[in-house]
Amino acid sequence: MEEYESEIDNIGDLVGQNFDDMTGSIQGTLDKTEELRTSTQGFISDLQKMSGAVADAEKSMAYYRDKITEANNEMSMYQQKSMNLVLNLNRLSAKS
Repeated sequence: MEEYESEIDNIGDLVGQNFDDMTGSIQGTLDKTEELRTSTQGFISDLQKMSGAVADAEKSMAYYRDKITEANNEMSMYQQKSMNLVLNLNRLSAKS
């Protein structure tokens, strides 16, 4: 047991830590872990908010994409009807 304690002290000296107070070391670790958890919670919350904003933007873009497709289809139908009208007028003019 004494050899173990001596080796722990040697390791502590090498890394610049004092392992004599294990309860304090464990509590310090718990405190730092809690700080990390708290700061990470805020980060995760921000990411979730951004994720919601991105999802909303995607919905808006899909809506406008559909509206543009619809307008393109209607313009194509209008163009076809216009061409048919021109053809019919040309036929009528040719008969006269």
